[in-house]
Amino acid sequence: MKRLTYGFFLTVTALLVFSEVTIQAQTLVDQWGSTSQGRSWPILNDANTPAGNAGMAGANPIPGNGWATIRGEFSPLEATTSQAVVVTGKIQFVGATGGGSTYTPLRYALTYHENDTLNNALTSDAAWVRALGSGYQFMPRSGAGTVANGAWGSGTVGVLSNGNWNSTNSNNGPALATILQAPRNAELVPGTYDFAFSIQAVNDTTNEVRWYLIEAANRYWFGGIVTGTASTTTFNGVCFGVNTGGWTEVNLTGVSAGLGSPITVPEAPWEPYYVDLWGTTPQGRYFRITNDANTLVGDASIVGTGPINGAGQATVRGGFGQNLPIKTNEALIVSGELELVGTLGGES
Repeated sequence: MKRLTYGFFLTVTALLVFSEVTIQAQTLVDQWGSTSQGRSWPILNDANTPAGNAGMAGANPIPGNGWATIRGEFSPLEATTSQAVVVTGKIQFVGATGGGSTYTPLRYALTYHENDTLNNALTSDAAWVRALGSGYQFMPRSGAGTVANGAWGSGTVGVLSNGNWNSTNSNNGPALATILQAPRNAELVPGTYDFAFSIQAVNDTTNEVRWYLIEAANRYWFGGIVTGTASTTTFNGVCFGVNTGGWTEVNLTGVSAGLGSPITVPEAPWEPYYVDLWGTTPQGRYFRITNDANTLVGDASIVGTGPINGAGQATVRGGFGQNLPIKTNEALIVSGELELVGTLGGES
């Protein structure tokens, strides 16, 4: 009997470079209210809330059966080929636990909504009354959760085209890309995150979209650069919504909007991890794989009742769970131990 045992560890050294956002003109966002996509929590803003700040809170977390949403509006800004619409700020998630591996505990968007009306401003009942919107949606993955999916396909960033900003079914636009969080399977944890967007026109039909959401201690990163259909080049609002996770309060600070250079997206942080996606391959299934729920992460084994003796192939493959591009300034390193078990060696 032969057995292959793997203990593979994946590592690479990465340099994190923080962005510098250049904005020629910026305005603190000071019109805040809930949206029709979810009013489970009251708004915290009142007459004493500084411009650029906002919050919403509830007595208990939302167990996935509703939404708490908040939207900030600013004067319309036009993305052109020479300058980008840039929105930046901080968002704080307060709660005993984070998003875990729940399905999209946070959804947010940069949008244009025409003819909005804010009712009951600076009260707990502040609410936007408005029609459908256009722009771009962001649906970060938390932990090992499922990537946002629906009529738009599957992805973590996509197009909003005269639709509902927090939906993957009634948003009327396609997903543009699946960019996973870093480090691998990082969870949206309670804490404060920097966020930024920039939208710049590439031509009459296409926009470049840049964004990031980064926890203050670098425990969570979500960001990227994509191009997609220009459902709009005008923007006047930023929306946030939560519907799972352990949050009981969400706060926004220093949120500003303006025109300027596109943001620089910081490089994703890296943490070495053990390979945990194992299976046989079409190139040979002569031995069965023995991994189960009790197998240590990083280990894999294939076992047969007798030697193969040239009758076929026994194979096993470990997947990294993400695409890892090879860089010019650092190496991708995969290491582990290989054990061959049997009564004879390999002299053939």
